[in-house]
Amino acid sequence: MKILVVSNLFPPHYVGGYELRCEVAVKALRARGHTVRVLTSNHGVTGAQPPSAKTDVTRTLRVHGFFGHPWLNIRGLCELELHNNRVLREAVASFKPEVVHVWNLGGISKSLCLTLQQLGVPTVYDISDHWIARSLVADVWLDWWNRPNPSLPARGLRSWWTLSGARARWNQVAPTNPITDIRFSRIYFCSAALRELTAAKGYAVQHGEVIYCPVDTQRFSGEPIPASRPLRKLLYVGRLAEDKGVMTALKAMAAVQRKFAGELHIYGKE
Repeated sequence: MKILVVSNLFPPHYVGGYELRCEVAVKALRARGHTVRVLTSNHGVTGAQPPSAKTDVTRTLRVHGFFGHPWLNIRGLCELELHNNRVLREAVASFKPEVVHVWNLGGISKSLCLTLQQLGVPTVYDISDHWIARSLVADVWLDWWNRPNPSLPARGLRSWWTLSGARARWNQVAPTNPITDIRFSRIYFCSAALRELTAAKGYAVQHGEVIYCPVDTQRFSGEPIPASRPLRKLLYVGRLAEDKGVMTALKAMAAVQRKFAGELHIYGKE
């Protein structure tokens, strides 16, 4: 199959496991004979990538407000949204994928989801963090166009762009629909808890499968420890961020401090 992968970051530029797992999946799909191209952001890229470059990884999407990139005013954001959606449309038109595999869209235009619906390309979403449950509603572009009670300047500009026909023209490239128009027909989650959290926010995703993030067991050695030999040392390795559950582990240690004589060691960075 011809598969187009869309992600906010792709190695060597990454934050954590989401992007690294995306790279592992891309390599595995290619090893199985599929033709895979990646469309990702230009975060970390020095200089512009030539539009005609023959590469399996295209780094031309632009990030808004994440990873040190600035938050833009609505005029600057309009230019960014039009750019990102044009880049996606061009990738679909030239590559003609049979499937689009969407990964993390944190910091990337959520209007891309609506564009994929307009194009009618079968799209599957890999969800391993809260970018739908907590961040989709905060997408600045879609929120600005659909907020029920905008500020007076925003209301005036929004009315002008609508009456002048600018919104209708932009909708042909960068949709301004409300987030409730986005459909996640093909979706899977890294855990049932994340699926339930996303569903609790009002998204119709209960049909989504749960596919746990894999662990390469060949990289580890050991044997199961029976209850007669209780654990004494626990290890956490990963990002030190709220969504990674480090505080949950610390609270658990406090809850069992009179029953558990072991230690918890934490290694990571923000």
